[in-house]
Amino acid sequence: MHDGFEKISAGIEQLVDPLRANDSVQVDLGNIAGVTEILLTTMRRYFNFIDTTLYAEFPGFPEYIQRARTEIWELRPNDLKQEKIPRAGLELEAIVASTAKATGTIMDAAEEIMSADATSENYVASINDACMRIFEV
Repeated sequence: MHDGFEKISAGIEQLVDPLRANDSVQVDLGNIAGVTEILLTTMRRYFNFIDTTLYAEFPGFPEYIQRARTEIWELRPNDLKQEKIPRAGLELEAIVASTAKATGTIMDAAEEIMSADATSENYVASINDACMRIFEV
């Protein structure tokens, strides 16, 4: 393809060189039309070449762009801002409250185990009950 561009470039040079070399040469409409036609043909070929080259080099690129657009659209930032983040905040608050309650239950059971009187009749039963409360959390 580059050989074609070189030939066209040489053709343009042949038309333009006499005009450059001699200021007194009368430029007629035919000369301008010839140069313009060659330039337009060159540009069409060049852009067609670029288009096909890009598609050949990046065969999945248009699909990738479309997929990215779809994924961005599916994120729906307003939905994220107005619904999902507040819902996640409420869920986190519930988790924190549940964790705090579980921590309190475990600490109470551990204190009961540590303060249990080993000489009492229900020592084993009280230790087992405290351990079960810990396991149930």
